[in-house]
Amino acid sequence: MKRLLLGSALVLVTSCNQPITDPVGEPFRISLQVAQPSAGSTTVNMTALVDYGPMGGVPATVEFLDDSTVLGSTSEREPLAPDVQNPWDYRFQKQIELRKDTDYNLKARIRWTSKGVEKTLTSDVVKFRIGQP
Repeated sequence: MKRLLLGSALVLVTSCNQPITDPVGEPFRISLQVAQPSAGSTTVNMTALVDYGPMGGVPATVEFLDDSTVLGSTSEREPLAPDVQNPWDYRFQKQIELRKDTDYNLKARIRWTSKGVEKTLTSDVVKFRIGQP
């Protein structure tokens, strides 16, 4: 796990790597970033960064979880431009309301279908608590 300090927000970063077995547009790595909310807020920004194989990316949905409980999901993605080295990286973002004084085990999971088979890839866990780095 890496810790990055961006402005006044501490961002925790984890990643999960999977060998590329079918490189044509399927996700092979997902990482989760969770930023501390501004003072007094309990809404956190959760960002899943997904690396796809060549040829763009298959349609997919990213779910944001606490342990196995889905907190929210999105299929809206935006390219991580201007990444000219790897134009197949995408960002999926969701604002999630969390409770203060609660420990969370957050992760992101991407779901997609390939040749009629549903597949998933899950990030490493980010241990998170509002107000604590």
